[in-house]
Amino acid sequence: MLVSLFASLSLAAQRMEISGGVNFNTYYDNGGSGGHYSSEYTSHTGYAIRLGVDEVMSRSWEFRFTLGYERYGGGLSAGDGGNGGGYYTKAEVEKSLLSFGFYPVNFKLDDNLDISIGIEGSRLLNEAVEGTYTNWTFGGPDKVTDLQDKYDRYSAPYCVGLQGRIGYEFRLSDRMMLVPQLTYYYGLSPEFEQSPETAKSSRLFLGIGLTWDLTPAGSSIPQ
Repeated sequence: MLVSLFASLSLAAQRMEISGGVNFNTYYDNGGSGGHYSSEYTSHTGYAIRLGVDEVMSRSWEFRFTLGYERYGGGLSAGDGGNGGGYYTKAEVEKSLLSFGFYPVNFKLDDNLDISIGIEGSRLLNEAVEGTYTNWTFGGPDKVTDLQDKYDRYSAPYCVGLQGRIGYEFRLSDRMMLVPQLTYYYGLSPEFEQSPETAKSSRLFLGIGLTWDLTPAGSSIPQ
């Protein structure tokens, strides 16, 4: 469905872009639900490939849309408890997803510097989880369970977050440009269905894109 939607949007676009690059992801939370909760996260490096359509017109407003495949991950250690008992999760989680981005805010600071602000939603394609879940009670031994044995699925099937993009255009010809770019994703929804359930994603993407005009110079798509 996302692919069909993106294809229909490209028919109304004046520019198209293909980009790829490396991302740096760190899961994060805001301290859980209090008590003795503690967490620690480590960053992993991944990659992303995206198709983008620019200058999709609606009346006098311009929109940008993206469709992408992304692979990212990170390490986590999180738990809660005290002398009476508690739990602790330690894991490395890698995942791949299909993403769809919508950018309603697009402007230029000069003729070459593009800035876009929007929202991105994603659907989980697959995950690789390695780690353990440990729980204990007062007077009893620690019980350690492999996460792959404990859960059928660890990651949330859908995620959404805010995303900003900065790109600088180097024109190669009348209709083609090379665009180094940076995007930042700030997760709004939880990344996991299991502990730590409040963890979200913070991702920085550094990449380069090839952009080309779909309309001849001096022409425009009717609004």
